[in-house]
Amino acid sequence: ALSSAAIFLFAVTLGYYSILNHQSSLRVERGGVEISQVEGEAYLTSSDPKDKILLKPGVRIQEGQKVITGSKAILNLKVSDGIVVRVLSDSEVSFRVIDLSTHYKIGIDLEKGELLAHIRKNLKKEEFVVRSENINAEVRGTSFSFQNVPKEGTRVQVLEGRVAISARSES
Repeated sequence: ALSSAAIFLFAVTLGYYSILNHQSSLRVERGGVEISQVEGEAYLTSSDPKDKILLKPGVRIQEGQKVITGSKAILNLKVSDGIVVRVLSDSEVSFRVIDLSTHYKIGIDLEKGELLAHIRKNLKKEEFVVRSENINAEVRGTSFSFQNVPKEGTRVQVLEGRVAISARSES
């Protein structure tokens, strides 16, 4: 009877361990953009929308991944020492480019919702571009709000500094 209980306990433990190790095919790695604060529910997804991770501080977003915030969520991201981004509620943000090698190159597609960004001045080698379906905003040393509302369009509000706005080409 004791060996049956031990075998059962071993099987349950092995099954639980297997579930923990196979939770998701999404990779949470070092590098990338770090989640510094989460209020409400926000998720990280990849190309398969069913494959998602509930975000918490310390998780890092990698190139090609997407963040989705819930109806009462706010998500703070630390890109570098000089770049901070806040993703507001009901937003979908894809990280098209994250290159943190010799200089920072960040490309974000705001599919819907709103984000606020603060980029410290004098980051000459850094490239920070936010796109919607119809415009690009290229930023250096500024604070701004970028809002994409389906069927209403895109709004950019400069809070400090300058933002270069251009019509988006297909690239």
